[in-house]
Amino acid sequence: MMRFALLAALACLSAPSVALAQTGEEAVADVLACQAVKGSKARLRCFEAALPALSDAHPGAVALAAGRAEAAREAATEQAKEDFGLFQREEKTASNEFERDAFGENDLRSASRDEDDEVKRVEATAVEVGKNNRGKIFVVLDNGQVWRQVNGDKSTPYIPRDADGLPVVIKKGLMGSYFIKVGKAKDAFKAERIK
Repeated sequence: MMRFALLAALACLSAPSVALAQTGEEAVADVLACQAVKGSKARLRCFEAALPALSDAHPGAVALAAGRAEAAREAATEQAKEDFGLFQREEKTASNEFERDAFGENDLRSASRDEDDEVKRVEATAVEVGKNNRGKIFVVLDNGQVWRQVNGDKSTPYIPRDADGLPVVIKKGLMGSYFIKVGKAKDAFKAERIK
């Protein structure tokens, strides 16, 4: 009898583990808990881990979501353009596995990195262009963003006296840097977003 119980226990351990089905409320609670995860990559991993159970618990919602996916992608792209250049300088220690796993991932160069969705360039129109009291160029855009030449940048691109209404192109550079060209200027200057 003891031998049979031991064999049954070993069989249970070697069998593939089948996740217990979650109730609808439990699946929703797991997804909602991901909101507390800090860091966009860590939060995304948390959501991705919780979504299969949510999908299983709510098959009707899965069908509805398929029809809304394109609108969600468009809204995310618009939000990325609005947030372009803003940094959140919150210092924090990882408190869960999703945050720990995502730590430093932005610095990795790998084929699996999804950069196709990342906004790398924004075009706008200058509302105001000038120089601050330190001689650094600032640009106010029609989308409400305000950019200022970084203190370490020594470039002095030609900016026309009346630059209001000129097209502005902002490109993302390496290591979180941004470069701005105003109008038909040949040179870009390194800048940071201040609003």
